[in-house]
Amino acid sequence: MELLKFDEIFNDEDISNYDLFIEKLKQIKEYGHTTKEILGLVYQYYQKYVTYNYDQLQIVKIKNGKHPDINKVIAKYPLCNITSENAGQLKQDYINDLNNVFMKLEGRPLTQKAIDSLFSEYGTVLHHEARDYEQFGKIRHKDAYDEIQGINPKDIQPVYEHGMLVDGVCGTYAHTFEKRICEDLGIEHMSVDGVGTTGHAWSLIYLPEEQRWGHFDMTMVKFYQDGWIKEHEPYTEQDWIAATTEEIFKMQPTRQIHSINGRKCHFDKDNYGEIDLSKFDSTILPEDIGKATTGIRQSKKEEAQNRVSKDVRTQEKQREGVSIDGE
Repeated sequence: MELLKFDEIFNDEDISNYDLFIEKLKQIKEYGHTTKEILGLVYQYYQKYVTYNYDQLQIVKIKNGKHPDINKVIAKYPLCNITSENAGQLKQDYINDLNNVFMKLEGRPLTQKAIDSLFSEYGTVLHHEARDYEQFGKIRHKDAYDEIQGINPKDIQPVYEHGMLVDGVCGTYAHTFEKRICEDLGIEHMSVDGVGTTGHAWSLIYLPEEQRWGHFDMTMVKFYQDGWIKEHEPYTEQDWIAATTEEIFKMQPTRQIHSINGRKCHFDKDNYGEIDLSKFDSTILPEDIGKATTGIRQSKKEEAQNRVSKDVRTQEKQREGVSIDGE
């Protein structure tokens, strides 16, 4: 895919403020460039100016209890063995063991922010058995997995500068920044939630020139760029700009789709061929649900206008005494 060159179109002023950025994209759209070309420019913005919050990603992997190697490390440090005298050494051993696991998983150790989130202010190891601490030897047990400090995504806010996203996670990318761009440009889109390697979110964007939906996943771009995914050949960053459903499952077989446009579903590498996106597209009319999307693109606004026009014509013919059979 040949991309428009971001640096030849946007200057420093254009990317210093969201309003200027979106106005330039609107101009490009008015010049007749395709939706995929516009996505290519947004992709290049992510490449150059947006970072991903990997601290939260690591914390989630430890918290969700889905990786056996991580679980083995957690189980190795039971609460009953922790005292004020040995807590410091256990903390360091725990960090070393987790670092070994993350080196295998991601090719890098825990970030310092992730480490800080795993321990109480007293240096006591926090894990699935620990629950909560007030001080050494004084423990309040809880049922919820809220023992890892800072795990709530609300505690790790995305960073914007004059409306331009500069740091976030997958949900920020897909549900806020991309959503806003699409809506401001009049591009049809849907939000997707599911799994990549852990909980994940990305965007579906309609490509009218090709009469299909494309999966736009800028988290994967950042993972490739930052070396977070060690093996991804023969695929490249650009393959995630407007991938087909078949392509996303080939590029990442662990992927799952749990909801589209807020409607629950379950698709993975074994049944993705059964996806009918027309059932999730809110702009498709009720009578068209289940049909192929090609040839039935019509917004609710257009539908309402057509119905009003038909009603007016019907009323005029009735007043004139003209038969309206077959209208």
